[in-house]
Amino acid sequence: MNTKIDSPELEINLGVKELIAHYSNPASFKELMPPEVVKFEANESSFLFALKGMPEVRLKVEEISEEQVLLKSSSDKIPFLLRVRFEPFGDKTKAQLHFEGNFNPMLKLMVQRPLNSFVNHLADNMQKIH
Repeated sequence: MNTKIDSPELEINLGVKELIAHYSNPASFKELMPPEVVKFEANESSFLFALKGMPEVRLKVEEISEEQVLLKSSSDKIPFLLRVRFEPFGDKTKAQLHFEGNFNPMLKLMVQRPLNSFVNHLADNMQKIH
């Protein structure tokens, strides 16, 4: 993967198990989305969203473990992963979002800034909600 974006590390007032259970449900990601999202649909294993002026993206739950929820794009044209990692921190949890994508150089140049903003927005909303 040639494009990696990490959100700032968050401190959340919930336990890891609660957060894993919450974000194992794809519909829970709707609360993290920025206001520019014009479409959001979820089922038991994936969610689809579209930002204004951008193509629809479907993310499917690839892995759920004791420390992360891993989402993978369902498109081969734009392959990427979104990893939401959780680490116990006393009675709180440290959380961080990691984006990993494989883009050609031209596409990488075009999407780097919007993706960085998107990942940080997801993290900001996670911090506000929990």
